[in-house]
Amino acid sequence: MTIMQPWFPSAAGPPDFVLDVSAAFSWSLAGNYSPYASGLMMQMMSSIAAVPGTWASELAQMLRDAERAGRGTTSKSDLFLQGIHRFAIHVDAEVSTRAWSDILPLARAYSIPVARAAYLELALRLKLPLATSDASLSRAALAAGVPIYTP
Repeated sequence: MTIMQPWFPSAAGPPDFVLDVSAAFSWSLAGNYSPYASGLMMQMMSSIAAVPGTWASELAQMLRDAERAGRGTTSKSDLFLQGIHRFAIHVDAEVSTRAWSDILPLARAYSIPVARAAYLELALRLKLPLATSDASLSRAALAAGVPIYTP
């Protein structure tokens, strides 16, 4: 099994699902998230999620892009980032070692961006469902036999 580092030392046990950055980002848009995102956020209170090692930088980029587009502010992003640390999130460190051998072939096979394929690879490797609000990643996951996590 892959060795992952928890964001919280108190996060004990194996992950329940793989958390795509698109689902987590939707929580930053207070009041504008879907019922799926809302249910997932509530489920995170008692679950452990696994994410690839690129997750934090992807989330930071999405927050920055939202700020630039006027859909968010620095203070809202900072508040969101403080709050997300209450969740148990295990960060998988194998993205760089699997990028060419496993992730790139998945991106090619399912016509998805390499960054999205990292979530699919992690879900396949850990045999976990995938929590995502990304339509193309959902289609790829289902085609690969990975169930979509339902909160």
